[in-house]
Amino acid sequence: MRFICGGYLGGLLLLVLSTNPGGATTLAGEKKLESVVKIYSKNRPVNLSSPWRRQTPRTVTGSGVILEPGRVLTVAHLVLYTTEILLQPADSSERVPAKVKYIAPGMDLAVLEYEPEGRLQNVKPLPLARQSPTIKSTVRVYGYPTGGETQSVTEGIVSRIEYTRYRYGTRGMRIQIDAAINPGNSGGPAIVDGEIAGLAFSIRRSANDIGYVVPTEEIQRFLQDVK
Repeated sequence: MRFICGGYLGGLLLLVLSTNPGGATTLAGEKKLESVVKIYSKNRPVNLSSPWRRQTPRTVTGSGVILEPGRVLTVAHLVLYTTEILLQPADSSERVPAKVKYIAPGMDLAVLEYEPEGRLQNVKPLPLARQSPTIKSTVRVYGYPTGGETQSVTEGIVSRIEYTRYRYGTRGMRIQIDAAINPGNSGGPAIVDGEIAGLAFSIRRSANDIGYVVPTEEIQRFLQDVK
């Protein structure tokens, strides 16, 4: 596992999500994206105030998107304290082992590595957009929210793009959208015109239908740093 230093180094993003169907649209009958996988992560978090106390492992789920054969992009908070990672393809019960290759907790980004096999062997990756979408662009967020086993997609619009603080002094661009981002959606791609415009990572708990996305520029910078 490689940690990214400098501007990306930070702490664990503690994410608590709530289900807010609100005005965002859940699209029935939408074609699934094979490059979007469900992630099972067995975590054993560290108690920073009492690090000698071992916490009970628990399995959490999230989403990720295949960047290239053998590599998946997801959020750091899903796998930061992981002891085991399994990837599940769309519409499949198959689970493929994976491990953390690179991680940047400050920007909440991570790259997982797996052996391309089975259903994941010939999946066509989605391209990364070269720049962020504009205000009022339509965005579709794909992922695996808790409460179901199948892939879901919600649709919303970009309402704000800003330079802001992430964690522990880390700063970067952030996209605000009005699509519902529910538990398990974290790490799923935000798609605009068939390209990855960003990665879903958080919602605002005090307001309905306000979600946040790490934009493609920050993802590209992270990937450039780990080359």
